Amino acid sequence: MFKKSVSFLADCLLILYIVACGTCKVNVIRGDIDHQDVYLNATERAKNNVMMTCISRSLSNRLILDI
Repeated sequence: MFKKSVSFLADCLLILYIVACGTCKVNVIRGDIDHQDVYLNATERAKNNVMMTCISRSLSNRLILDI
């Protein structure tokens, strides 16, 4: 499997786990997300089509982002 490291913009206070700026928000093409942010509301999280890359992670083996 091919893995690539990619850097994303983030302008939040990640060190304090206050993830609320939205700078790192990206569209998700495929995969399940473990949302750890406080930026998205419950409806946005349920759609599973965007994520905050600074704190949220993948629940699936493969996560495809629109970057």
